[in-house]
Amino acid sequence: SRSGDFSAALISVFVFRNFHACRPPSFALTGSPHESMAAQSPALLMAPVLSPKTFHRRKLPAPAIEFSSKEGQRLFAQALATGTMGGFFRLIEQFHTQDEPAFCGLGTLTMVLNALNVDPGKTWKGPWRWFHEEMLDCCEPIDQVKQTGIIWPKWLCLARCNGAYVDARRADEPDGTLEHFRRLVKQATTQDIGCAAEETAGSLKVLVCSYSRKQFLQTGDGHYSPIGGYHSEKDLVLILDVARFKHPPHWVPLEEMYKSMQRQDPDTKRSRGFAVLSSSHVDSAWLSLIAKCGLAADNAHGESATIAEVQSAFVRTVGCACCAGGGAAAACEALRAAVEFCSSPEMPVTVVAHDACRHERTKGCCGGEAESKRRELEGDELEREERETQARLDVFNGLREVADSLDRCLMHENGGAVGTRDCCFCLGKAPLRTPSAAGAQLGAEEMTAQERKVAQVLAVPMCMWEDALAGTDGWPLIEGLLKKENLPAGMQREVEALRAQFSDLLTAGTSRVAAGANLTVGSLATVPRKHST
Repeated sequence: SRSGDFSAALISVFVFRNFHACRPPSFALTGSPHESMAAQSPALLMAPVLSPKTFHRRKLPAPAIEFSSKEGQRLFAQALATGTMGGFFRLIEQFHTQDEPAFCGLGTLTMVLNALNVDPGKTWKGPWRWFHEEMLDCCEPIDQVKQTGIIWPKWLCLARCNGAYVDARRADEPDGTLEHFRRLVKQATTQDIGCAAEETAGSLKVLVCSYSRKQFLQTGDGHYSPIGGYHSEKDLVLILDVARFKHPPHWVPLEEMYKSMQRQDPDTKRSRGFAVLSSSHVDSAWLSLIAKCGLAADNAHGESATIAEVQSAFVRTVGCACCAGGGAAAACEALRAAVEFCSSPEMPVTVVAHDACRHERTKGCCGGEAESKRRELEGDELEREERETQARLDVFNGLREVADSLDRCLMHENGGAVGTRDCCFCLGKAPLRTPSAAGAQLGAEEMTAQERKVAQVLAVPMCMWEDALAGTDGWPLIEGLLKKENLPAGMQREVEALRAQFSDLLTAGTSRVAAGANLTVGSLATVPRKHST
């Protein structure tokens, strides 16, 4: 949900009332301000103006049990003895108080990413690469989050595009049951995990919840926090509340925690959810989906575009095009229609590429101050930079390889060489990208329009393709060409990440059950994990 522990409206009303209660009576009289002020006594004129009401913490109501209370300490000792505080020490090393009243989502993600030992690939301050809330801006503008918080799908998008593997589900989804939540709690809290340097058999996994404070009789509503432990005998979970200015960490009943996630988020009209985050064993994906115009995926009516709406439009456009012919000709028309659809206003998201040299720079990779900065880099840092540059270019070359494969296969049934009419991308004969040809500016703009077309087509989930083309002559060919397992090895993870983010950026509306039930965050492909949860 859009979250924040502040009540701007309440404070405004309070200030308004205090202003009218405290102002001198003569302010209501006619005459000049000087005459009115002169009529006041010096004591009244010097009376202090009352400030808006402020708070120092909030009382923690039952059923929550404060972590530092005697009972809370006993629960901690018992859980530690039974081995259900796995991951606690890694999280507590990075325990973070959110920097803004509405930053609970960003504060939680900052804490978790640092606990997972994810390298952000860009500097925080000085030479240090470290996650900070202000750096988490790839899925929602920071200024917008300061005002309204961040909804669950965009929080998932933010986690993925910053290098985390995410296994997420909502409480209203078939696999978002109480039993499944309890199973994930046990898995996350029974890990035999040490510090990051001791990770050998497996990496840390952290369970994060998006929930409603109202379930626990706390002020406010939507909130994010990680789960730091579990007391199996009493069935309690430990919430490491990142709004420490309001509440300390506290134990709550697991079933109540689940009920708090079942409560509807007024912004998305859906339940809230939970997700297991773990670190990537390779660098994070180079391609990401963002909403067009960089803000929200909105339709013509200014409302959030739903997965069902996009699916319906895609099925209508691509399915009708495929009916125009048979076999390879039908597949060619379907693919051409998909390319046009992805570039049209009906597709509310687009693909961008991350900066290859993820260290912050001044004037690019070559020349001037940037060149001096390059010379100052340590040898391993320079090697890392060059490796990242090459990895990003490999992704672009992978897109060209896919485009060439698609263009060669999608020709009319009469055979022959691929002509302009049959060619959807025409990238196959273009020279491969090399570091020397990368240019000085290594940013999202370096991906060409044609490469972006390929990436956008690959980002469409296979279930949408199947709904549009199943039963047609073109479906077997399209399925074989676009199935993740049949793509070049270097592109498989990129495509998997894009298809997962597709659901993150589109709000599943009430029509989801009827028209797009197979297009939920949990059912779409997620970024691969070392160990399945």
